[in-house]
Amino acid sequence: IYMGLARMLMGRALLLGETCLALGVIFASLAIPLGLDARWTSGAWAVEGAGIFWLGLRQQRSLARAFALLLQAGAALVFLSELRSGENSLLDGTPLGALLLGGALLFSFHQLHKALPGQVSSWERHVLPVLAALGLAFVYLLAPMFFFAHGTSISWALAGLLTLFVALRLPSATFLLSALVVQVLGAVLFLVAEPQASEGLRPLAHAGFWSPLMLGLVALIGAWRLHIGVAVTVIDRVNLQRLSWALLAWGAGWWALAWVSEVLLFAPLSLQATLMLAAAAISVALWAVLALRLACLPPHAILEARALASAAGRNSMEQQLILECERQQALSKVILQDPAVQ
Repeated sequence: IYMGLARMLMGRALLLGETCLALGVIFASLAIPLGLDARWTSGAWAVEGAGIFWLGLRQQRSLARAFALLLQAGAALVFLSELRSGENSLLDGTPLGALLLGGALLFSFHQLHKALPGQVSSWERHVLPVLAALGLAFVYLLAPMFFFAHGTSISWALAGLLTLFVALRLPSATFLLSALVVQVLGAVLFLVAEPQASEGLRPLAHAGFWSPLMLGLVALIGAWRLHIGVAVTVIDRVNLQRLSWALLAWGAGWWALAWVSEVLLFAPLSLQATLMLAAAAISVALWAVLALRLACLPPHAILEARALASAAGRNSMEQQLILECERQQALSKVILQDPAVQ
């Protein structure tokens, strides 16, 4: 009724029409929990809040935007109050509700992020990181609603990599921090999870191997993405090159853990040392070739490669690897230091 009155009065009495519209929105919001349970109420409120926020931006109504953010905060609290431990997954909840909440919050973040400085007030700019972090958190909650510990760990690692790519494209320090946090949470979840019984497991075909392997692989890909092909080297005082080296070390540790634990779990005691050395040699060769092709070998790795080449009689292939890495680094320095080349 109030929305109908607002439609009739908009062309005649603007203030009275806006008042009726506001009352209609409020009563519609209050009616949602009367017709739906708490899990669906949160999703409906979140979507409604996103729509009101978008409309508030178009009409330059700060009060409407504040109401929309309050509605989304209420939706988040209602959804979290209904989460329980699950029997078929880590958490028992409504995946669609989490998806609607995450999508609505990220939509509000996107609208606020692309708004011109004169369109929003200063306090709304401070809400940007909160909207991004909460939106991503609810999207990340989808994984424990479908999987147990190992599946959630792998899903969070992949979600962190995708978030990192988005963070570099925006660019956004909140997305970047969220990408790192969710990968760390995935690693912690893997470490605290109950170990799988070794009976019935097959080598290289169980979640206890693929979880740390994916954590390591995702971190190494993230380190490469931070090192190569970014237009900026600093996002909100976060040095991307240093972060790249940290991710490189983190990923190498998980990669090594995956192979070492697999050898210790399945290999006979007499072959464990040999298999570990073989895994280490293959891993070094693989990542050296990739580093050569991607031109992202760090300086200390070149020194280590030179020492290994000297000890092994300076094999011609190793010599070629060292020279190519040094050439790529010299070329990168020239490009960075010469404005004319840039």
